[in-house]
Amino acid sequence: MFEFILSGVKYIQDRGFKHLDLKPSNILLKTRQDGSWNEIDCRITDFGIGGKEDRQTGHAGTPGFTSPEQLVQIGTKKSDNYSLGKLMVMIFTEWNTAWNLLFQPISDAEKTI
Repeated sequence: MFEFILSGVKYIQDRGFKHLDLKPSNILLKTRQDGSWNEIDCRITDFGIGGKEDRQTGHAGTPGFTSPEQLVQIGTKKSDNYSLGKLMVMIFTEWNTAWNLLFQPISDAEKTI
């Protein structure tokens, strides 16, 4: 699956576009009747905040997948690479591990000054 997503992101970037909201819910997989992925069809959807280099008009992206530069309104094609890395963690690890790596807040005991 990851190779399909990577190919899709490369296709988008090679044409001068950026997505700026890559996340699991924006990756669609066609499934068989038994619910398993058909291992052929994979689509990147929801290009609402991306586009050409000059298109971002404000804060863009989804918390947990948004690159730091998007939070200060300067998302680039490389921002999608950051989100792609976050997707890799979701694809290649168990849910609880992915949650701990990506989304679990840092406790006060874990904070360092």
